[in-house]
Amino acid sequence: MPKLTKRWPYAETSTGRYRGRLEGKLECWDADGPARAIFNTELDIKIKDYIVNNLPEANTFIGFSLFMVGSSQLRTSPTVLLVSDDKPRRKAAFEAIKSSGILEQYHGFHVAHCRLAAEFEDLQPMAGRKVMTQRRHRSPNTDCGIYISVSDPTGSPLLVHDHASGTLNGARATIGRLILRDGIAYGVTVAHVLADHGAPFKSHQFGQSPADNSLDSPDFETTAMDDLQDESDLEELCSVTSEGSKSVPYEGSDDDDSSPEHFEPNTDSPLPMSNSQLEETMLSAQSDAVTKVDTEKPAQCDDPSNCRGVAVVKHASSDVDMMLLAVGSCLGKSFQSSMVSLRQFAESTDIRIDDDMDIMVRLLGKAPVTGRLSATAFHGQYGSLGFQKLYLARLSTPLRPGDCGSWVYARIADYERVVGIIVAGSPSTGTALILPGQTVRDYVLKHTG
Repeated sequence: MPKLTKRWPYAETSTGRYRGRLEGKLECWDADGPARAIFNTELDIKIKDYIVNNLPEANTFIGFSLFMVGSSQLRTSPTVLLVSDDKPRRKAAFEAIKSSGILEQYHGFHVAHCRLAAEFEDLQPMAGRKVMTQRRHRSPNTDCGIYISVSDPTGSPLLVHDHASGTLNGARATIGRLILRDGIAYGVTVAHVLADHGAPFKSHQFGQSPADNSLDSPDFETTAMDDLQDESDLEELCSVTSEGSKSVPYEGSDDDDSSPEHFEPNTDSPLPMSNSQLEETMLSAQSDAVTKVDTEKPAQCDDPSNCRGVAVVKHASSDVDMMLLAVGSCLGKSFQSSMVSLRQFAESTDIRIDDDMDIMVRLLGKAPVTGRLSATAFHGQYGSLGFQKLYLARLSTPLRPGDCGSWVYARIADYERVVGIIVAGSPSTGTALILPGQTVRDYVLKHTG
């Protein structure tokens, strides 16, 4: 086994929640304390700027965040982990950062790369697609066959469903609430729900063939290794299957505040619901918080006649994976309880995420799901517009197809705030990727003016 560098001096206060085994025998923890502060305030910007300015554009996904990696909890180092299922791209990024000299300014920091599946197994868009690494969508179209279901209880999230094919099995996503501006209601959800309108997904459409991923190099590399003893050690490290790199199942926070009771209703919330609705929601969450979702039965409306209001795609962007739907002003009483004013929405997203926090996700047709959000930024790039800031979270219940677009909430100073929206999730581990609420707010303001 290769020898690992000495433990980072501040490892004890920087090693957070255990995530599981990475590749081979290396263990992975969330970054916390001094390591996270350095990454979130300066190092992440240098990493993403260097990749954007020095590597060619690509249509495949690549992301990075900071983790504490080592052979044991007593021997960890802060490691910038580059993840992508496009091996040539992540390998090129790894070599570029390694030779850039950036990490020489941060003693004890390292860089590594691995497959997306190695640490974020099964992370996927959850709106009809099977992979997260690539996506495409049609240009905005005023007749896209997108409908909004009104068969659900008032005040609940709304289902965006595609009936253009005449079937009930098309792409689907969730709208957390409708945002009202100048008499028009807008819904925000993920852009990849439009993917099934185009040609069936094939990786070679993006210039990548299976052979491209067969580079004669390890699937996992890190600069934390030195003094390699022999090639057999390296082979042992890199030949472990994905089963050996599965994260441990999420068991919830050790803190009492992570329970659903932490999200008791507050009538002063910038996003008000009726007291009866909130009470019913919270009681349901308490009784069903750890029930596993049946991923074989995704949320959908039972008949196209239950859907109302063909939505106009106002704007769609795959670079931030957001779509803005204008659903008109003649919606009737069915939608009134699902609306929130633009001012209320903007105020609810005005938060800082400096520490890990308890969160709650309101899903369509089931009890809310609780979880824990990591304040360590995760940066992902889908296209040519640079990296997008996101956050990783572990939920008490895995997501199911159709859950993307759901709003994520947190209780801050007795107010219920919108942390962001779900853009990807793992149906097996509860890992979720969250687009920050401020990004959603700015997107809505820009395209509804």
